[in-house]
Amino acid sequence: MTLQKYKILFVSQLGYGATGVQRMNALRDLGQVIAFGTQSYGIDKRLDRRIQARLAMGKAVRSLNGDLIAFASTHQYNMVWIEKGVWIYPETVEGLREARGATVVHYTPDPAITFHRTRHFIQSIPKYDMVITTKRYEMEKYREHGANRVVFIGKAFDPSIHKPYVLTAAELKTYGSDVCFIGHCEKHYLKLARAAACATDGLAIWAGQWKRKTFMRPWLKKAYRGDNVWETDYGKALSGAKIGLGFLSKLAPETSTDRSIEIPACGTLLLAERTDEHRELFEERKEAEFFDNEEELRDKIRYYLSHPNERERIAAAGRERCVKSDYTHQGRLKTILERIIKLTS
Repeated sequence: MTLQKYKILFVSQLGYGATGVQRMNALRDLGQVIAFGTQSYGIDKRLDRRIQARLAMGKAVRSLNGDLIAFASTHQYNMVWIEKGVWIYPETVEGLREARGATVVHYTPDPAITFHRTRHFIQSIPKYDMVITTKRYEMEKYREHGANRVVFIGKAFDPSIHKPYVLTAAELKTYGSDVCFIGHCEKHYLKLARAAACATDGLAIWAGQWKRKTFMRPWLKKAYRGDNVWETDYGKALSGAKIGLGFLSKLAPETSTDRSIEIPACGTLLLAERTDEHRELFEERKEAEFFDNEEELRDKIRYYLSHPNERERIAAAGRERCVKSDYTHQGRLKTILERIIKLTS
């Protein structure tokens, strides 16, 4: 079976800013896609939302599973691609397979076992024909929970969003910076951001979680630009920075993030924490720069801000590496789909 003959039932969050939309569009370039969005299954009360998130139970969870089965019954498909299936019952996975004799795979860009696990997901792992993860450190955990096949896939970028932008004067005022970071706030990030602020007055940070940390931190109040930026605005914020920071969470043993690819794809110098995975993706000092501690972070920010030609040369090479190595969603997913075809043919 060729890629074009696949009819994929794609199940993911498809709201504004969701990276699932990027993967859905990439799959549509490779085959036929029938989309089922999960973004509307939520509740308003804060307490109920906490219970629903932690226990994966409640009306919204039941509705999601029931509606998905009902939706699937009205369509023809031979593959089911489920993303972040923390609310998907194991019997739903089985039902989707049995109804059409389909191959059922699960994909997540998150640490689904280390951090986002639910009992439904853990029980569903053996039900999937393949589980796909961007976290190498979770591959053995999947096997321990009975996974049939575990596949690692690298982080990716969307060429329609993550690209160099020519910003207007007004956009430069909004998005221009010496150094930027876009992402959630945690203790480790605060330390690194403080070090960056010591190296330049032109630090810019986006994401709502940082706002409550600005109290009694004048440096952060100055750097904080606002809530999360998404899609084109996100691309412009990365493109408008001279240096983009690639911090890695310590809530899980991260070795790369979406930013690891998206920053250089936007034509901006990536300055990220040094890991083996980062050095596999980009050659150090030629396609990206890395650091091990706060002192090295400060020193490299100061150096590259004062050496624009070298900074721009590395940034351009990082962008070229993203394109030549085809770190796009389409490139990554094509490899996975070809593997699935071999397994099922």
